[in-house]
Amino acid sequence: SLEDWTLYNGLVSYVLMGTVMGGEYLVRVFVKSKIRDRVLINLSSSKDFASTFNSALSAGKEIVLLPNNQAGTLTEYKHYYDEVIEVVSGHENEKTELNLNSSITMFTSGSQGEPQKITKNLKCLISECEELEKNFIQFVSQTKVISTVSHQHIYGLLFRILWPFLYKRDISDKNILYPEQLFKELEKEQDYTLISSPAFLKRIQGEDFVDTNKKRLKTIFSSGGQLDYNIAKKVYDIFGIWPIEIYGSTETGGIAYRTQENENQVWTLFSNVVGVCDERGCLKITSPFAVEKDFSTNDQVTFTDSKHFILNGRI
Repeated sequence: SLEDWTLYNGLVSYVLMGTVMGGEYLVRVFVKSKIRDRVLINLSSSKDFASTFNSALSAGKEIVLLPNNQAGTLTEYKHYYDEVIEVVSGHENEKTELNLNSSITMFTSGSQGEPQKITKNLKCLISECEELEKNFIQFVSQTKVISTVSHQHIYGLLFRILWPFLYKRDISDKNILYPEQLFKELEKEQDYTLISSPAFLKRIQGEDFVDTNKKRLKTIFSSGGQLDYNIAKKVYDIFGIWPIEIYGSTETGGIAYRTQENENQVWTLFSNVVGVCDERGCLKITSPFAVEKDFSTNDQVTFTDSKHFILNGRI
């Protein structure tokens, strides 16, 4: 009958529509599960950043760190991220399971041209923190970490955030921009590790300190350029400690370290980094911290033995 035929066609139509809609939903779920949201963390507070970094990785996000947080930079690099986190309501304290294969995307400094995108996984960064702890625990134990460098770059991310976070050391919430802020911090009843750079250390003047403050600073790390011996000596004269220089880059991770008790002191390779000279006389490394297992730098070196070298300058 006409009624039966109408009912039959209606049922068939609804079943087909339901099948199509259901199939579309399943496809969207599948695609969404395969695309990992790229999250830009735009937070200047160290503690907010560390908490958000941890939570985002736990949620399976890819972390993106831009060269800086200026509005123009956010616009220029907008195709590298899907979401921006600029406000947090509080610090997440519950334990979470992190995927060691989670991706962190950073950008080179641009000192040799346009900034380049570099992606590393969490396992690589944690491995580097373990190497830092093995080498420097005697200098940083029982200290609070203060910093003059941003956590937007590999040096600040490792030394200011991840390394102390992993080993449960206290970190200062704010960035130190001026020597006067450092002087004020050192008036507190607390021992400190300072994460800094040659540019900042050059600005420190000894006459601004009083003797009671100097002893609060137990360790100084410097990276982001080679530290002039005269600046290293000035820092030693003020604080009684030689800065520990870290040599490396976003691409390579940490390569070597030194303190300049003597002028033109040699660099010591980290224990799991192997270095040789390539055909240009430049340092070539094999390292678990580098974006490529074998990586050639543009820095000419002279090896004094298998683990020590002198930097001769960049070609």
